[in-house]
Amino acid sequence: MSGAQHPAAAVAARYFDGRTSRLHRVTLTVENGVAQLDGDARRAAPLAELRVSERSRHAARKVTFADGAYLEIDDRAGFELLLRATGHRDSLVVRLQHSWRGVLAAAAATVALLALGYLHLLPAAAGWIADALPLSVERQLGQGVQ
Repeated sequence: MSGAQHPAAAVAARYFDGRTSRLHRVTLTVENGVAQLDGDARRAAPLAELRVSERSRHAARKVTFADGAYLEIDDRAGFELLLRATGHRDSLVVRLQHSWRGVLAAAAATVALLALGYLHLLPAAAGWIADALPLSVERQLGQGVQ
C-alpha cells in the first residue's frame, strides 16, 4: 500500500492478532500514510509495513502486518476504493492474471515456446548428443538395428 494524504472511507474488516484465534471486528481507515484500525481492537501501522494479498474471485482480501497479525476484508469494492485512494497498484503478474488478454498472450507464448523447442531445440540437442557419442557406442547402436 502506498501513502495517502487525505482520509479515505472506512472499510469493515476482521482482525486477527496472530497470537490467538480471536476475531476482532474493526474498521480500517488510512490517513497520511498510516493504516488505522478501530473497533474491537485498535492499531496503527505505516502502509509501507503492510502486505496486501492479490485479488481473488471468491476469497477475502488479506492485509498482513509485519508481526504476522492480519485483516480479512470481505468488502471488495470498498477495499478497492481504499487501495486506489492510497495509490496501491497490483503487481504486473496479478494484473495479467485478471486480464483475458494477458492469459491469452501467456497461452500463445507457451505454445510458441513448445513449438520452437520441438522444431529447433530438440533436433539441435540430438545433434549435439550424436556428435558427443564415442564411435564405439555408435557402432553398438548400429549393430542393434540389423
